[in-house]
Amino acid sequence: MRKELDTIEKIEGYLEGSLPQDSRIEFEQEMAADPVLREQVRLQQLLMEGLDRTAWSQKIQQAKRRYHRGRFFRRWGTAGMGIVLLSLALLYTHRHPAAAPPPVKLPEQAFTLNGSRDTVIETPAGIVFSIPAGCFLDDAGKPVQGPLTLVVQEALDPAAIMRAGLSTRSGGGLLETGGMFYLNALREGRPLRIDPTRGVYAEIPTDTIRPGMELYTGRLSPDGIIDWVNPRPLETDLVPVDITGLDFYPPHYLDSLRRWGYDADNKSFTDSLYFSLAARAGYGSDSAYIPCGIDPAKVKTIWGPRFQNTLLSTREFEARMPWIHRTLDERILDLYVDHLDKPLYQVDSMAANVLLPGSPLKDQFLRFAGRHDGRVRIGSTAYRRLRDYYRTKARLFREAVTKTENEYWSYQDRLNEETTSRALEHGRDSAWRAAQNFEQELTLNFKSVCRQAGIGSELPKESYRVTLTNTGWCNIDRAAATATVTRTSIDAIDPQTGRKVSIRYAPFSIRVDASYERVYVYLLPDSLNSYVRLSSAGGAYSESLNASIGYGLVCIAYKGTQAYLYEEKRLRSTDYGLIRPVPVGDSALTRRLNAWYRDGSLQQENKFQKGEWIDEKRRSRNEKLRDLQTRLTRMLFPCVLLEM
Repeated sequence: MRKELDTIEKIEGYLEGSLPQDSRIEFEQEMAADPVLREQVRLQQLLMEGLDRTAWSQKIQQAKRRYHRGRFFRRWGTAGMGIVLLSLALLYTHRHPAAAPPPVKLPEQAFTLNGSRDTVIETPAGIVFSIPAGCFLDDAGKPVQGPLTLVVQEALDPAAIMRAGLSTRSGGGLLETGGMFYLNALREGRPLRIDPTRGVYAEIPTDTIRPGMELYTGRLSPDGIIDWVNPRPLETDLVPVDITGLDFYPPHYLDSLRRWGYDADNKSFTDSLYFSLAARAGYGSDSAYIPCGIDPAKVKTIWGPRFQNTLLSTREFEARMPWIHRTLDERILDLYVDHLDKPLYQVDSMAANVLLPGSPLKDQFLRFAGRHDGRVRIGSTAYRRLRDYYRTKARLFREAVTKTENEYWSYQDRLNEETTSRALEHGRDSAWRAAQNFEQELTLNFKSVCRQAGIGSELPKESYRVTLTNTGWCNIDRAAATATVTRTSIDAIDPQTGRKVSIRYAPFSIRVDASYERVYVYLLPDSLNSYVRLSSAGGAYSESLNASIGYGLVCIAYKGTQAYLYEEKRLRSTDYGLIRPVPVGDSALTRRLNAWYRDGSLQQENKFQKGEWIDEKRRSRNEKLRDLQTRLTRMLFPCVLLEM
């Protein structure tokens, strides 16, 4: 991860106290010198503040361990006071404006609490109530912020139920009860209501979980007997697991990578690749919202320790993530993050309401809602902080990824320009060197035939060639040029002297084993000022050698970065067959190449070719990366491609 992403992680490590001491000191020095970094740290501190305030849920877990009981919770909302029969349980709603005493004889337990704070209460019989801040409303419908009294009565075993004269009648039948309790909230003697959007959560102890238990509402009949009505299924308390072990990837993401030949089991790679696509996520239109896929920046934000021990760190939510991705609508993911305090099935219903009627996805979320999966409880302050953290951190990460992506590709474009410039310069140098070699070899051949003809070897002037077109100079020049261009032997008779002249070329060849990744073969003429690079034809390298010139040969082969060298000081016109270069170190290779040409031109040529090989790998890697990102973008954000 590059600089901007590293900074985000480093800030979190600093605020969490997980940085090593030396790294912490270094980071504080950086902050002292960088006001922008100080502001980033301040913002991140605000985001993180309060996210770990979940002590009240820990109290519940401590209370649970003191009893052998099942993991059933039920949210209940509209009553000011009532009796609950757990068949498992019932909520009795008393709608009289004044609080009436329950029609049973049970000991009353009074608890004083602050309505503005999350509170956990455990009764002597082991019922645990978790009460969110602001869940009680006064007559005006406003949340009660000050002190209030909670009155509880409970009858959880048959003996207590019978002594209190309670009934398990429901209509004309009887219920198998798991326990009953009565609850009333008062402030200065006046009854309070429970905010139906907040609710009080109750956990009732039991030695044996019995399937099919439901929550019933108790109504007082004219004969003074409570009738239990309106059964509702119980929600289960979800069990968080290690969130980093869950799979929040889009459907077919890993399978596609495997099919395309990538290491889908390397989570570091799959994470980095997927999260890098945050720079490509977006809207399909500047003027209207178009569902276009789930932003990987948001997935990264929730897929970490900040959301551990929340609704998102459950197997149940993991089962929903593939379907959330299929909606292509990140508002669905937002719903689950915005309602961490609610049962999962309620958020499922909200998600279904967002989707179009008749949609198979809508039906799927309705099926999820029908499972009646419960919640992972979280303090009201903590979940609000997490909700804000989710949006802010996702935005910061997306901006960092986008900036990093833009900088990376801008840097690659600059490298491409530099590579092109070097290649053009090298091409010009190679063309000049080839022209120089040809001119020098032509001069040697011309002088050779002049000596053989017994005439002067001074090259004809341009004007001489133009005005005296029929002299022997031109015939000889033409013969020398033909031999030099075709690199073939010639025999000719000078028409003026009658002497026989000749130029001789003879072939040589070598072969290099195919196990080498790249091979460079150079002819080194002793009568010319430069080298000649030979081309390969099926692993063979050949050329016609001028008999008037002595040649050396250098072959540089590579396996990865390991160089292998083969040299011939006096090259002969023959087939050398398969040559065997030997391993050589970089410094030794440099010395050996410079020994052929003191100006270092051969070493510079080798350096250029090595640089080209390295840069070709870079270009190939970038091409594959662009191709992979495009394929994934097409799969994950289909509407983005409409504008690309």
